[in-house]
Amino acid sequence: MWSFFKKQKPTLEIRQLRPAQAKDCAAIHQATFPFAWSADEFERLLAADNVFADGAFNSRSATLFGFALSRHAADEAELLSVAIDPRVQRYGFGGKLMLAHLQQAEKRGIRAMFLEVEETNLPALTVYRRLGFAEVGRRVGYYRKADGTKSTALVLRRQA
Repeated sequence: MWSFFKKQKPTLEIRQLRPAQAKDCAAIHQATFPFAWSADEFERLLAADNVFADGAFNSRSATLFGFALSRHAADEAELLSVAIDPRVQRYGFGGKLMLAHLQQAEKRGIRAMFLEVEETNLPALTVYRRLGFAEVGRRVGYYRKADGTKSTALVLRRQA
């Protein structure tokens, strides 16, 4: 199914996610994180009035490649999760998805976006810093790894 990528890079389409795509989000989350959210959790989040989510889709096959999911209150939002299917990482989809997600946030009147990211996640940090996020704090031992150890989360903020 994915072998055609060796011959032709997939094309990207960003569009809003709906609760019907919860299973696809859960599958990508499971492939990306050691402690993944369930399809039920995604369905509840995607149905919530204060949550907005964007998906990165293959424009040819409508396959979901990744997602960005945020919860907002007043003019601030927290990026709850962003994930790109590991099979299509390094195509630049994460940056394009995040840029579109930030544009959606601004259309909703969001003036500041916050997120936590593991301090060793250099690819994500590179994207976030390029998009204007800056470190505003640290949470030592915030993330639990698959081997049981804990790691530090950097708290980042971006002002619109």
